[in-house]
Amino acid sequence: MAKRKTNKALLLVFIGIVLVSLVTITYAFFTITPTTVSEQNVTAEAGTMRLIMNDGNTGWSEVWDFGESKSKTLTLQNTGSLPVTVDLYLKNLVNTFLEGSMVYSLKQTTDDATPVETYLVGSSITFENIPPSATSVSANKIAEEITVPANKTYTYTLTIQLVNSPTVDQTADLNANFYTEFDIKEYEEPVPTGAQTLIAKATAASVTTYSSGNTGEMYTFTHSDINTSLATQVSSWSSDELTDYRYIGANPNNYVYFNCTDASDTSTCEVWRIIGVFTVEDKDGNKAQRIKIIRNATIGNLAWNSTKVNNYYTNEWVGGSLATLLNSGDYYTRSNTYASNGLTTSAKSMIDEKAKYYLGGYDKYDNIGGNTYYSFERGTAVYSGRSTSAIQEVGLLYPSDYVYTYANGVENTCYTDAYDCYSNPSAGWIFDINGRNNHMFTISPQSNATNAVFTIHTSGYVNIQFYGNNNVTGAMNVYPVVYLNSDVTIDPNQGDGSENNPYRLIG
Repeated sequence: MAKRKTNKALLLVFIGIVLVSLVTITYAFFTITPTTVSEQNVTAEAGTMRLIMNDGNTGWSEVWDFGESKSKTLTLQNTGSLPVTVDLYLKNLVNTFLEGSMVYSLKQTTDDATPVETYLVGSSITFENIPPSATSVSANKIAEEITVPANKTYTYTLTIQLVNSPTVDQTADLNANFYTEFDIKEYEEPVPTGAQTLIAKATAASVTTYSSGNTGEMYTFTHSDINTSLATQVSSWSSDELTDYRYIGANPNNYVYFNCTDASDTSTCEVWRIIGVFTVEDKDGNKAQRIKIIRNATIGNLAWNSTKVNNYYTNEWVGGSLATLLNSGDYYTRSNTYASNGLTTSAKSMIDEKAKYYLGGYDKYDNIGGNTYYSFERGTAVYSGRSTSAIQEVGLLYPSDYVYTYANGVENTCYTDAYDCYSNPSAGWIFDINGRNNHMFTISPQSNATNAVFTIHTSGYVNIQFYGNNNVTGAMNVYPVVYLNSDVTIDPNQGDGSENNPYRLIG
């Protein structure tokens, strides 16, 4: 489709509404004040788009009952030689009716043999609320991506309803008013989120055999077969929401600049690695696809928890020393020891939608593969009194994040039994992540012990017994992990994710 350009905004004063009398709360005069014109033209690149009020009238005046619907038809006529696509807005909107008491629909009603279509923004239901006292054009888009082919004329029906609410006192609607103008603008393709950009590059779900170089080694994994295990955590999730997109293999194109002091200068940035894209809940329970990244260098050898609770060091992540350091302590505030490598203001602005981290544990570490790790992490098996999840900004990787780098034939032993992963651990990229000089902590606890967590050994295998039963106090490599805001985008003009040309984030 050729690029369209709207040279003159279409403004049509369409509705002025005044409630002038009310006999009871059930009936009202709903008067539409006449406008000055019944037709407007918009010049497009390949011709003219005309908006016509089909009855030829410049206004609309009727008496409505609360709950009754009234309709008016309008026509979009493309006299050009190319298709034209527009969005329809309410502009200069003044609505002093009760919120939700005005609803509308816009439907295509005729056009040769094309089926009837609903163009409401974000919904296919008949009615949508018109917001009260809203003036922003962008906030009042009522229909989007309406395409009229070359030399075609389409007719639409606009329906407005004055709702009679059985639960809301609508006395305030006496003498209230509604006024709007219409504005159509050239439709613009929405900018894809960073998650959408990466997913578009992923190898198809049907490809389950690893091949180095396949679209940067990002593969699709579905987890619908473990819904039973997840019932207490995500019982409302459908199977397609348990689809992950992960980078696997030895050195995929998953490098990204992050934690910059000056976003325009990559020399002030750290390099992080993209673990993948996951459907994640935020602090309000809203689910969205979000990019998960891990720092490409350790911030030091630290204890998982050096804080005693009732004279014991525990594997309770929430309130522990490491969780505190990362989410409110010196690393988060970029102070003291972390004055030069803590989180910057720019970084925190990209992760301020706090995300849910699952804290489910397990009671063994032998003969466990990637899918089993994924399942127990989202379960509720924890030592008595421990948290099963946490809402926060910074965490650590899961054992499954590590084990899945060996999936789809990258290294079968490491994937099916991570405790035996020591013959070829370099086949997975996390094993050789920059700066590893010690064992590596994960966020997941041992469920039948008070103070043990899962770790990644320097030899490559996953374990829970290093430092015996006191491993939360042992010093190990710490690699912070964050989920980026769902609206963070990836610069399409710079960076390809390779080690020498990392992705650049916008957000």
